[in-house]
Amino acid sequence: MLNGRPMIDFTAAAVANYSFNYTDPNDPFGMSYDVRWAVITYVKGVNTTGKRFIVGVRRRGGNAPCCP
Repeated sequence: MLNGRPMIDFTAAAVANYSFNYTDPNDPFGMSYDVRWAVITYVKGVNTTGKRFIVGVRRRGGNAPCCP
C-alpha cells in the first residue's frame, strides 16, 4: 500500500503463483519482463461480492531507456 492505495512492490521478492518472468519471442533483443499481480477480494458477511486484479510489469535487467 502506498498512501492507502494498493500497489505492486517490485523491491520485494516474487511471490509464488502471483508472478512470472516473460520473454517476448518476437523481440530480437530477448528482453525479459517481471510480471506480478495482486488480487483484492471484496466480501460482505461471508459472501464474496467482487475481486479486483492489479497487474504490474517491469523490464528486467539494464536501466537504459528504450529508443523508438
